[in-house]
Amino acid sequence: MLIQELITNTNDVVEKLFVNRNLAQVSYDTFYNGFFYNKFLEYTEVNKVSFKLIFTGKSSFRIICKNCNKEIILVSEKLESKNSKGTFVCDISLLNLPQNGMIYPVFNDFDSDFKIINFSYSCDTKAKTPFVAAIICTYKRDEFVYKNLERLTECKGLLNKVIVVDNGNTINANLNDDFVKVVPNLNLGGSGGFTRGMMEAKNMGATHMLLMDDDIVIVPETICRAIYFLSLLKDEYADMWLGYSMILNNKPTTQFELGSRWSGYKMMINNHNIPLTSVKSLFRNETHHKYNYSAWWSLFMPVSVIDKNGLPYPFFIKFDDIEYGIRSKNQKILLSNGFGVWHENFDDKYSPSLEYYLMRNAAITNALHFSNSSRLTAFRYFGKCVKSYLKFKFVRIKMINAGLEDYFKGPSFLIKLDQIENNAFVKAKSTIKPNPIISFLFYPIIIIKNVIKIWIINKKIAISYLNNFVNLTSEENWKKLLGL
Repeated sequence: MLIQELITNTNDVVEKLFVNRNLAQVSYDTFYNGFFYNKFLEYTEVNKVSFKLIFTGKSSFRIICKNCNKEIILVSEKLESKNSKGTFVCDISLLNLPQNGMIYPVFNDFDSDFKIINFSYSCDTKAKTPFVAAIICTYKRDEFVYKNLERLTECKGLLNKVIVVDNGNTINANLNDDFVKVVPNLNLGGSGGFTRGMMEAKNMGATHMLLMDDDIVIVPETICRAIYFLSLLKDEYADMWLGYSMILNNKPTTQFELGSRWSGYKMMINNHNIPLTSVKSLFRNETHHKYNYSAWWSLFMPVSVIDKNGLPYPFFIKFDDIEYGIRSKNQKILLSNGFGVWHENFDDKYSPSLEYYLMRNAAITNALHFSNSSRLTAFRYFGKCVKSYLKFKFVRIKMINAGLEDYFKGPSFLIKLDQIENNAFVKAKSTIKPNPIISFLFYPIIIIKNVIKIWIINKKIAISYLNNFVNLTSEENWKKLLGL
């Protein structure tokens, strides 16, 4: 469906994600309004769609199908509606169209009265009726939450419930109604917040859940599209996940990521920093890439995944989405144009305290899912430390070492850990700068010693994490952590 209202409220740069226009032509070969049909052919029974346009005025009109190699005109018409709204409807077969292509309308030779009120693609394929609960995890970001709740109200009817897990206990409880449920929660980070939301979604009988960061900007229509798509899936793809790309707030037409792969050493980001105003980039998004997770800034999952794979790992923050994606091996994750959110650049949210979690939780993830975790963790640790050392970022090395030390303590440390108290301790520790001369002289020795230690003891530690995995991700453990 055409996203017309949002266009009028955005600047010229962002508008290019919705429409390409000049004085002579209006075209919808864009990230949000191009119809990328290949996913429908592959995962649903849809092989024909009905295109419906509502307009006023006079214009020449074409529906074009295009991919990287060729362009086909599917429909060519003259439109005219003098005194009232005009309607144009046609059927389009998706069979025998070019692979990985898109369909889009183009308008030119229009008069001054011409206006596109709406257009949509629909099908008569029998659809299921999912019960979808959106889960927003938040910590004292009330204004972001209120704005996103306003956006989500536009999805009522398709989106059944919004669960706001309030780790900061600051969200107005008067928001509770038949659509919104505010859940006060202990601040166990994003891991604890999303886990609580998943448990709530399961208890209310939801079939699907949409995990969402609190500080994103989302186009409500994309949620409606996603739910429509999920309702049309073939039975063999009923458990498919649907992920969203991240678009940068400070570069609002640049895609930061469309799915990613954790290699055990670093993130291998798909289609990183590509311009979504380029049609070539859009076709690049439609090709298959290697990824083993999609981040939780926005991600649809069936609730049945909880019974199949358990609840998230109690990481507090960082790597919960990565570990859960890798854990759900062979899981099909749909990634496509048209599903994207704006999000703050991670560099703008960086704090040295994050190095603790990035090191500890990466090492745990490797221990759980990689047979060569000793080598991978040693390389990651050494690489991060050397990079920080060469930049004289000694606080970072201190926090990396702290994360590694707590990883060495094994799962028994996590089982007994007071996560709220530990997070406060980590933050406080990251504010104390080590002596630069002592750091310069002795950190190389400490780094080498830790690399050797990883090679010597990691295998035994990895086995202990594996042996305690089911316990740590169980509903019983999470209820105890959450005080339920």
